[in-house]
Amino acid sequence: MNLHAISAFYLVFLSCEREERRIHPNDVDQVGFQNVIQNPAEAFTRTFILTIGEFTVLYRNLAQCPAKVMIWIGKIIFLIFELGVSILQFNLLIAMMTRTYETIFRTRKEYKRQWAQVILMLELSLAPKDRLMYLLQYSRPTGTNKKLRSFVVNKNIYQNKAPDEAAAAKEEKTRKVIEERKALLKRRLRVGCNPIMSLKLV
Repeated sequence: MNLHAISAFYLVFLSCEREERRIHPNDVDQVGFQNVIQNPAEAFTRTFILTIGEFTVLYRNLAQCPAKVMIWIGKIIFLIFELGVSILQFNLLIAMMTRTYETIFRTRKEYKRQWAQVILMLELSLAPKDRLMYLLQYSRPTGTNKKLRSFVVNKNIYQNKAPDEAAAAKEEKTRKVIEERKALLKRRLRVGCNPIMSLKLV
């Protein structure tokens, strides 16, 4: 598409230049139309500049073309070229975003790393006393060593389920916890009421 656009722009501006010379053959200064695409190399450069959004010079020069038909042809080519470039850049952006999403999705611990990086940046922006206070708030002791603390994350396992399914799953989990507590309580009562079993356990 780029080669076709280069050739089309070159031919349009060449036609405009010839029409200008036909109308004003003795005009040496060329006050009217001035061809900004005088050769294929210049056409390639101008189309490359168009891809980065700078089209003021070319469009203004095209509007000064003495051949009215070439003005409309040039505008149509310009519109098609800009639409093609915009669609191509948009598809490229979608492809880059999709690849980035897939890369992050494959790395399951990526969000933890980014989360830790955010926390680290926030901690570095605080005073030591404030940092220690916030550290005690969002962390919990690990094991018997109170100095060794870890970051606590509560994961929502029901976020991908429907509200009814999530409520049913929560009720089922609560029921299992209650049953486990009842079983543990019965076991303790049974051990406490049976002295022989208590002696064996001791």
